[in-house]
Amino acid sequence: MTDIISAAEFRQRLAGLTSPGQLLTKEQNSAAKDDAVRFAVICADIFGDALDRKSMWDRLASGIDTSAAKSGGNWEKFIELMLSHVKAEATRAASSDSLAAFYTAMRDKTHDEQQAFIRASRDYKMLVLLEARAQRQIARAVQEDGAIVVKADSNLERWIQNERN
Repeated sequence: MTDIISAAEFRQRLAGLTSPGQLLTKEQNSAAKDDAVRFAVICADIFGDALDRKSMWDRLASGIDTSAAKSGGNWEKFIELMLSHVKAEATRAASSDSLAAFYTAMRDKTHDEQQAFIRASRDYKMLVLLEARAQRQIARAVQEDGAIVVKADSNLERWIQNERN
């Protein structure tokens, strides 16, 4: 998707007078953070079996840093580098419906929104991983006699119980 900007905005961008975050609305920046969390969840889901699962979150954190630095702002390269960093198997990545949906959604975003996704992944790395971990735990929650039970984290279980009431 091509962005249409005014001549004045073009001159400001060219002169470096506009910071990248200012180019987007608050909603777009928030969506970029949500995209970063969603992608972190996907990477955790297709994390390679060759790696130790105990180091998964550290591996994701280092992958974000490395991929953001090496991608040169190219969002597709960022995704490719992340998948490589977590040693995602080709079969698992290619058969991931969530990865395919994420890729399609990112392809339809503007260049600035794609850049915001990389920035949000990098700039909010710890919060992105915190939220991704929480979302994975909620997804793994099971229904037992009408109450949600989360096996991994009792604090999260209490939070879910409070949210339901």
